[in-house]
Amino acid sequence: MSTVADLAPPPETALLPGPGGLGTDPAERGETRIRERVVERIVTAAADEIGRTAGTSRRILGISLGSSERPDAQAEVNGDVVTATVSLAVRYPSPVRQVAAEVRSHVMERVEKLTGLRVAEVDVKVVSLVPDLQPRVR
Repeated sequence: MSTVADLAPPPETALLPGPGGLGTDPAERGETRIRERVVERIVTAAADEIGRTAGTSRRILGISLGSSERPDAQAEVNGDVVTATVSLAVRYPSPVRQVAAEVRSHVMERVEKLTGLRVAEVDVKVVSLVPDLQPRVR
Protein backbone atom coordinates (compact mmCIF):
# COMPACT_ATOMS: atom_id res chain seq x y z
CA MET A 1 0.00 0.00 0.00
CA SER A 2 1.33 3.49 -0.98
CA THR A 3 1.29 6.43 1.38
CA VAL A 4 1.13 10.13 0.50
CA ALA A 5 4.85 10.41 1.23
CA ASP A 6 5.55 7.67 -1.34
CA LEU A 7 3.59 9.58 -4.05
CA ALA A 8 5.19 13.00 -3.48
CA PRO A 9 8.13 13.92 -5.71
CA PRO A 10 11.55 13.80 -4.14
CA PRO A 11 12.45 17.16 -2.52
CA GLU A 12 15.29 17.80 -4.98
CA THR A 13 12.86 17.73 -7.96
CA ALA A 14 9.88 19.51 -6.40
CA LEU A 15 10.79 22.94 -7.82
CA LEU A 16 11.99 21.89 -11.26
CA PRO A 17 10.35 23.54 -14.28
CA GLY A 18 7.22 21.89 -15.54
CA PRO A 19 4.34 22.59 -17.90
CA GLY A 20 2.60 25.81 -16.87
CA GLY A 21 4.58 26.12 -13.68
CA LEU A 22 7.74 27.56 -12.23
CA GLY A 23 10.41 28.09 -14.84
CA THR A 24 8.01 28.17 -17.77
CA ASP A 25 8.53 31.00 -20.25
CA PRO A 26 5.97 33.75 -19.43
CA ALA A 27 4.74 33.75 -23.04
CA GLU A 28 3.75 30.10 -22.64
CA ARG A 29 1.72 30.68 -19.44
CA GLY A 30 -0.91 32.86 -21.10
CA GLU A 31 -1.45 36.49 -21.96
CA THR A 32 -2.52 39.62 -20.16
CA ARG A 33 -5.09 41.86 -21.80
CA ILE A 34 -5.70 45.37 -20.56
CA ARG A 35 -9.14 46.62 -21.52
CA GLU A 36 -9.68 50.04 -23.02
CA ARG A 37 -11.82 51.08 -20.06
CA VAL A 38 -8.88 50.45 -17.70
CA VAL A 39 -6.61 52.60 -19.88
CA GLU A 40 -9.29 55.32 -19.98
CA ARG A 41 -9.41 55.42 -16.19
CA ILE A 42 -5.63 55.72 -16.01
CA VAL A 43 -5.73 58.54 -18.58
CA THR A 44 -8.42 60.35 -16.57
CA ALA A 45 -6.50 60.00 -13.31
CA ALA A 46 -3.22 61.09 -14.89
CA ALA A 47 -4.80 64.19 -16.45
CA ASP A 48 -6.39 65.04 -13.12
CA GLU A 49 -3.01 64.75 -11.34
CA ILE A 50 -1.73 67.85 -13.15
CA GLY A 51 -3.75 70.09 -10.83
CA ARG A 52 -4.56 72.87 -13.28
CA THR A 53 -7.26 70.84 -15.01
CA ALA A 54 -10.93 70.27 -14.32
CA GLY A 55 -13.78 68.19 -15.64
CA THR A 56 -15.94 69.16 -18.59
CA SER A 57 -19.50 70.48 -18.64
CA ARG A 58 -22.18 68.00 -19.56
CA ARG A 59 -24.64 69.45 -22.05
CA ILE A 60 -27.78 68.29 -23.80
CA LEU A 61 -29.14 70.51 -26.56
CA GLY A 62 -26.85 73.30 -25.38
CA ILE A 63 -28.15 73.24 -21.82
CA SER A 64 -25.54 72.68 -19.13
CA LEU A 65 -26.30 69.80 -16.79
CA GLY A 66 -23.43 70.58 -14.44
CA SER A 67 -19.84 69.57 -14.75
CA SER A 68 -17.79 66.51 -14.06
CA GLU A 69 -15.09 66.78 -11.42
CA ARG A 70 -12.55 64.94 -13.56
CA PRO A 71 -11.44 65.09 -17.19
CA ASP A 72 -13.09 62.72 -19.68
CA ALA A 73 -11.01 60.19 -21.63
CA GLN A 74 -11.34 57.76 -24.49
CA ALA A 75 -8.67 55.20 -25.35
CA GLU A 76 -8.07 52.63 -28.04
CA VAL A 77 -5.76 49.67 -27.52
CA ASN A 78 -4.39 47.87 -30.58
CA GLY A 79 -2.06 45.09 -29.48
CA ASP A 80 0.41 46.86 -27.23
CA VAL A 81 -0.17 50.37 -28.65
CA VAL A 82 -2.49 52.95 -27.10
CA THR A 83 -4.01 56.08 -28.60
CA ALA A 84 -5.96 58.31 -26.24
CA THR A 85 -8.06 61.46 -26.22
CA VAL A 86 -8.65 63.46 -23.07
CA SER A 87 -11.20 66.29 -22.86
CA LEU A 88 -10.79 68.75 -20.03
CA ALA A 89 -11.14 72.29 -18.80
CA VAL A 90 -8.14 74.39 -17.85
CA ARG A 91 -8.20 76.52 -14.72
CA TYR A 92 -7.92 80.20 -15.58
CA PRO A 93 -5.39 81.91 -15.76
CA SER A 94 -3.15 78.88 -16.45
CA PRO A 95 -1.38 78.89 -19.83
CA VAL A 96 -3.49 76.57 -21.99
CA ARG A 97 -0.73 75.25 -24.29
CA GLN A 98 1.58 74.57 -21.37
CA VAL A 99 -1.10 72.69 -19.43
CA ALA A 100 -2.02 70.64 -22.52
CA ALA A 101 1.64 69.71 -23.06
CA GLU A 102 2.01 68.73 -19.38
CA VAL A 103 -1.15 66.60 -19.57
CA ARG A 104 0.04 64.87 -22.76
CA SER A 105 3.47 64.09 -21.31
CA HIS A 106 2.15 62.94 -17.93
CA VAL A 107 -0.57 60.74 -19.46
CA MET A 108 1.97 59.03 -21.73
CA GLU A 109 4.33 58.42 -18.82
CA ARG A 110 1.67 57.06 -16.45
CA VAL A 111 -0.04 54.78 -18.99
CA GLU A 112 3.29 53.31 -20.10
CA LYS A 113 4.47 52.83 -16.50
CA LEU A 114 1.24 51.31 -15.18
CA THR A 115 0.34 49.10 -18.15
CA GLY A 116 3.55 48.39 -20.03
CA LEU A 117 1.77 49.48 -23.22
CA ARG A 118 3.33 51.96 -25.65
CA VAL A 119 1.43 55.23 -26.05
CA ALA A 120 1.56 56.42 -29.64
CA GLU A 121 -0.61 59.50 -29.29
CA VAL A 122 -2.51 61.55 -26.73
CA ASP A 123 -4.87 64.20 -28.06
CA VAL A 124 -5.77 66.87 -25.50
CA LYS A 125 -9.02 68.75 -26.10
CA VAL A 126 -9.37 71.86 -23.99
CA VAL A 127 -13.11 72.50 -24.07
CA SER A 128 -13.33 75.39 -21.61
CA LEU A 129 -11.65 77.62 -19.09
CA VAL A 130 -12.91 77.58 -15.51
CA PRO A 131 -12.05 79.92 -12.65
CA ASP A 132 -9.32 78.77 -10.33
CA LEU A 133 -11.11 78.09 -7.06
CA GLN A 134 -8.01 78.30 -4.91
CA PRO A 135 -7.73 81.51 -2.86
CA ARG A 136 -5.10 83.93 -4.06
CA VAL A 137 -2.48 85.32 -1.74
CA ARG A 138 -2.23 89.11 -1.94
